[in-house]
Amino acid sequence: MRENTKPATLFLCVAPDGKTDCVRIIRDRTDDRDFRRFIDSLLDASLQTDAPVPDDWVFRYIIPDGGLLPTLETGRDHSDYHRRLRHLDTLADLRPTNVVALRNAALCRRSGIDPLSAEGSDRQLALGETEPRSFPSVRAVELAPNRVLLYDMSETVGCDAYRSLHQHIADHFFDREIQTETLRLYDLHSFFDTSVLMKHIPALNFNFNHYSRNFKLTDIPAHAFLNSDILKEGFLVKEYDLHPTSECYTRFCMGEDISLNVDMRAFEIALLDHISREGYPTQRLSPEWRYIFPHKTDFKDLEENIADCDDRSSLEQLQMQAREKARTILAEEYPDIRRSQRNYLEDGVSLHIPDAAGETKGLGRKV
Repeated sequence: MRENTKPATLFLCVAPDGKTDCVRIIRDRTDDRDFRRFIDSLLDASLQTDAPVPDDWVFRYIIPDGGLLPTLETGRDHSDYHRRLRHLDTLADLRPTNVVALRNAALCRRSGIDPLSAEGSDRQLALGETEPRSFPSVRAVELAPNRVLLYDMSETVGCDAYRSLHQHIADHFFDREIQTETLRLYDLHSFFDTSVLMKHIPALNFNFNHYSRNFKLTDIPAHAFLNSDILKEGFLVKEYDLHPTSECYTRFCMGEDISLNVDMRAFEIALLDHISREGYPTQRLSPEWRYIFPHKTDFKDLEENIADCDDRSSLEQLQMQAREKARTILAEEYPDIRRSQRNYLEDGVSLHIPDAAGETKGLGRKV
């Protein structure tokens, strides 16, 4: 076991059944170039066949004391190496330095993307592939540093709970209980010690539908969450900006296919926020919008004048009035919502307000 006490680097390729397909130990610290070469060697071997690239994950560990590693004995079957590594008490706190899905690495190679970059680790790269994902993973949601929830997406209970979290965030997007500016979603392998996870059982498949409508994210006790260190066991798949703007709200709702209710408070706030910064639609809204946007009547005169206005200078004056009216309504009727200092659209993402036909293409919704 203890060949030396120098640092070592461990590369592992693990199959969906948990067996180690390939293992390499380098008796020294290495850099990213060595890990890329290891990944390339796996891809080269895989691409020599007509079979799809296997849904393996590739791990890189930096071991401060290389003598603690299980040795690679000649002629021995090392398919259980990853399991043995995770069950060593002397390496109980060990976390990977990098984790890469081999299929993503293959897509990165074809696209000229660094597989170790944030873009390279994103599973969205694999949306067009025909082979289903088979590597057992769990979805981790980092609400804030050291405030992590885990969801088992292979089970209905986990999927339902996961949707409840995103629906709750959407419903309360502008409320002060949202205390983070960024929401990060990760995929982690599921080869965890159950006894360790059970210490944080409230953080597993947490379902907001099991609580009252007044329950808040801030009501979850800090000790219930998992530590952010666990996120090293996988890779980032999505990231959302949660600043309280209509653009961030729209991006989140579209990205997670959020169900929008006609009486959703957050949707109304988002519309007012959009108007307060970008102005009122220059086309008349369909009559049905009085049910979705109750404050439509507050803009009745302005809406008519804006729709009929052909003079740019006059139109800008009318839009200034519309923006000011929206800001006044927000201040008077929603005094406790979060406020953003941002006064610009990001990446062209906007809250689409429908034309006369009544279609909100940006939110995928018809009225």
